Amino acid sequence: MQSRPLAALLRRSHARSGSVAGRESRWMSTSSFYDSQSGRHITLDEWVRLYDLTAPATELASVDSADDLPASGGVLLTLAARGTEVEGRAEAVVIAQAAKARDMPVRALISNAFGCEEHGSTDPNVLQLVAAELADVGVDVITLGDQEGFGNEDALEEAVEAICWNDVVGVPLSHRLGLRAAPTEEGILLCGTAAGPQFAIKHIDVCSRGEQAPQAGEVAALLKENGIEHGVDGGKLP
Repeated sequence: MQSRPLAALLRRSHARSGSVAGRESRWMSTSSFYDSQSGRHITLDEWVRLYDLTAPATELASVDSADDLPASGGVLLTLAARGTEVEGRAEAVVIAQAAKARDMPVRALISNAFGCEEHGSTDPNVLQLVAAELADVGVDVITLGDQEGFGNEDALEEAVEAICWNDVVGVPLSHRLGLRAAPTEEGILLCGTAAGPQFAIKHIDVCSRGEQAPQAGEVAALLKENGIEHGVDGGKLP
């Protein structure tokens, strides 16, 4: 059951703005810096992208091997955290290298990034290592998944601090990190925390039906109430 403050917030925002489906950000705030490792000026988006998992738009193909890369479009890599290990990391690196050689967009989802019933809490140090490996081969977005609801502000802080300690070429990990929270009230609030100034995560998965991730309108409502610039990215993910 929703707490009264959140329920009231969502009612107010829905009355003002309605559905977020198909809406695009009009702010598009950016920043830039010179990356000495690559010798390039890097431009960073400073608004939060909401990825609607059910949007009828260009799909990212879920791929199990480099031989299965699609002819066009992008690639989604799925890894699974298991306490002190992350399954699928070696395969993900190989696939990402092949995809980036063809200039394809690549996203990676680390499921159970904060923990699961079977293996307990995930070691932030293993997330740090895997994120560095994925960034080094050019993965554009690295999403921390919370399929079993282990995520909270403390777990998020440990993961973000560990991952962002890495110094990588090009776009920093702070701007590659994403979150797919559990589709619960707590997950909605975690999205708001993640997008706030403390963590400033720029990529958040949402779901119009609220099944695979927090409901899109509710997350957008919370971000709007908190004054966080955001827009909907139409990329469809499995």
